[in-house]
Amino acid sequence: MLSGGNLTPRSNPLRPQYSAAEVRACAEESDRLGVPLAVHAYDPVSIRRAVDAGARTLEHCLFETERGIEYDPVTAELMAERGIAFVPTISGAMHRMRDAAPGTPAPVAARFHKKQTRIREVFRNLLAAGAPVVAGSDAGVPQRCFDGFPADLAALVGDDGIGMTARQALAAATSGAAEHLGISDTGVLAPGRRADLLAVRGDPLRDISAIVQPIVVLAGGVQVLRPPGA
Repeated sequence: MLSGGNLTPRSNPLRPQYSAAEVRACAEESDRLGVPLAVHAYDPVSIRRAVDAGARTLEHCLFETERGIEYDPVTAELMAERGIAFVPTISGAMHRMRDAAPGTPAPVAARFHKKQTRIREVFRNLLAAGAPVVAGSDAGVPQRCFDGFPADLAALVGDDGIGMTARQALAAATSGAAEHLGISDTGVLAPGRRADLLAVRGDPLRDISAIVQPIVVLAGGVQVLRPPGA
């Protein structure tokens, strides 16, 4: 957690909690252990420190400051060059919050309600710069349910989302996610990979909302969700 967290007491989400040297030390240790480094970062300084250190993914990546959203195109270009992915965890929450009044009980809902247009612009600019995307949900905090990931993924698509195509969003949750997390046995349907399969009602390439209607789910070849009536 390079920057503080919105729901973390006595922390500041708009300032770094670690120096550049400390972040480099984390990255070096991650490399030594052979595990990817994921960095929670809201503000531009934290984001840049994570990029300079060679993080694998940047969770949130809003470029948020006390003055508002301050997108940095140079940092975005570095992310694209180095294959550092951003994880727009807030996208699904924005859709659920967009009709909420500023007095919504969730501690950060009102703040993001006011900034959602600028936040979407940041993610669209990152996409346009060529930065990779990994779909993530931020589940476990208020308004972020563990079973809400399909809706979060659907919220990335189109003009009302962050401008991804349905195919891009699906890849960000499957093959692209596996690649950036260093997981080689899943992510695509191919010989030798785990038999992880989601079958839905409808064609998600035509209508991404189809992914919220699962019919069959296989995890490692084991059926964990069966067709209705089966």
